[in-house]
Amino acid sequence: MSEHPKELFADEKWDRLIDLSLRRTVYGLLGGSLVALALFRGPSTRAASVAFGAGWGAGSAWQACAKDFQGSVKSSSS
Repeated sequence: MSEHPKELFADEKWDRLIDLSLRRTVYGLLGGSLVALALFRGPSTRAASVAFGAGWGAGSAWQACAKDFQGSVKSSSS
């Protein structure tokens, strides 16, 4: 079993970050769109529902990826 340098793990983390961010943002957009079509009539409330869904998905991905990157970036003060 060969051991990879730590620098290569950053590429894997970025790949996961991009994949997770795209998937959760799209799922949030779809969920917000379904809610908007089912519950709201006005274009501004529908747009707000879609934006809320996309923000929810992006925020969820941000939180998950922040945990993954925590500790992998060295602070410049140490």
